[in-house]
Amino acid sequence: MVVPCGLAKESHALRFEEQIKSIFLRHCVRCHGGQTQEADLDLSNMPALLRGSADGDVLVAGQPDASPLFSLITAGEMPADRETEVTVAEVE
Repeated sequence: MVVPCGLAKESHALRFEEQIKSIFLRHCVRCHGGQTQEADLDLSNMPALLRGSADGDVLVAGQPDASPLFSLITAGEMPADRETEVTVAEVE
């Protein structure tokens, strides 16, 4: 099935708003959003997430296991403070 590019972008933005943004707000934006953007990474909105960080892209489209952001979270390296650890249910 071929999805027009505009629809694919809308779908990703909708998924971010409905499923991912609340997780990032709970666990990530204190250090990666708003006024503070460690590693030049802003996870507070989809356009900023797609810009990546000082080290480059943090997502690999269609390949979450190859995405640096996903790898850091699933390895338990992020969030660094350990007070707001992402749960297994949130990762899935």
